[in-house]
Amino acid sequence: MGSRRDDRDLLAAWKGGGTVSFDDQLGGSLSDLIKKRGGRLLECEVQYYTMMILKGLCGIHEMGVHSL
Repeated sequence: MGSRRDDRDLLAAWKGGGTVSFDDQLGGSLSDLIKKRGGRLLECEVQYYTMMILKGLCGIHEMGVHSL
């Protein structure tokens, strides 16, 4: 996960009905990146983004959010 401030920002966005996304890191959504790449990602990229999603979910869970 990122900094504690980033974690709080993610939690605040979720509680406020916002979405949690990769937009800042990717310059768009994960879906946009896949479309730019012709519908394909390298296996190592899939592994990386899957790990980032899981880390984000674990971080949110550690903050006391147990269902989205």
